[in-house]
Amino acid sequence: MKALLLFLPLLAFGAKDGVPDYDIVARTINFVIFAGILYYFIANPIKNAYKGRIEAIEKRMTQSRNKILEAQRKEEEARTKAEKMKVQAAEFIENGKVEAKLLKEKIERDTESAIRILNESFAEQKEFARRDSVRKTVASVLDNAFSDKDIAVSEQALVDIIKKKVS
Repeated sequence: MKALLLFLPLLAFGAKDGVPDYDIVARTINFVIFAGILYYFIANPIKNAYKGRIEAIEKRMTQSRNKILEAQRKEEEARTKAEKMKVQAAEFIENGKVEAKLLKEKIERDTESAIRILNESFAEQKEFARRDSVRKTVASVLDNAFSDKDIAVSEQALVDIIKKKVS
């Protein structure tokens, strides 16, 4: 009833020369029919398009969530690997320090052994050189003593001479 009261002024304005023109009723009925036909043909495709759009958005959101979860998982894996690498690096450093210490001690032992061997070799060579020098001196003295006819030396004197030269 209230709706009819709302349409009454439209009817009054639409009348020509005081005679009401009821053309508005036909136009309204035509519009309602047109809207109904339009709704009948377009409603389902629009609904389907809307549902498809919603499903596409949901699918993209699901994919985005999955990508975010995958990225978070990879980030956590990377952090775990980084922590493991830090622990391994610390272990490598400690192992390197221990190995360097052991290697240093081995080098020191080997060097001390080599020095000791060189010193012993030097002492042996020095002793050999001294003996060789004594032998050459004795041989020289003996050669001189036996080759010189002017010098007559007894055996005892010769032994005394050799003892003096050697000592």
